[in-house]
Amino acid sequence: MDKQDIRIAFVGDSFINGTGDPEYLGWEGRVCEYIQHSNPDIELTSYNLGIRRETSSDILKRFENELYSRLIDGDRFIVVLSFGINDCVEIDGVQRVDFEKSAQNLEIILAVLRQKYDNVLFVMPAPIADEEINSRIQKVIRMYKTVCKNLNINYIDLFNQLKNDSVWQKETSENDGAHPRSKGYEIFAKHVLDNENWTQLWK
Repeated sequence: MDKQDIRIAFVGDSFINGTGDPEYLGWEGRVCEYIQHSNPDIELTSYNLGIRRETSSDILKRFENELYSRLIDGDRFIVVLSFGINDCVEIDGVQRVDFEKSAQNLEIILAVLRQKYDNVLFVMPAPIADEEINSRIQKVIRMYKTVCKNLNINYIDLFNQLKNDSVWQKETSENDGAHPRSKGYEIFAKHVLDNENWTQLWK
């Protein structure tokens, strides 16, 4: 019997990219490895579309072309998005993307995707080693949750789990202040795999 051809695209910033991981897997690579090994009856093709420093405004400009050129010829398509941290960073005292615009960008992206794809998931931004930025991240998460609920899009929020994890805290602090190393991404991947909204994608 032919295997089910599943194409999954991960769209976002450096946390999708897996920046900081010396094994070059990030959380995206680890969850896909697990899914493929656990489901021998599928053929999984994964596209990592993470770009460092990108904000929601940057992703809004590119997401359609990125996805439409890749999610073709398969039996089933899945889109996973994750961004928001870079929106919350200030440059010369000005936030890169203000909260209202950030939420609006997400709303536009999700509204487009839900018309074309049945399986869309948003992963909320993770905490970094900067409490001032973390407070903004928490605010944007609250706004993102409202957008997701209004559009009936499932999401995963790992902010508190990661913020309270000593390994995540240690690796982000000792690395570049934002991204973990391998162990941190392993923890991220495990939390994703254990989340009900992730498992829903594979039913």
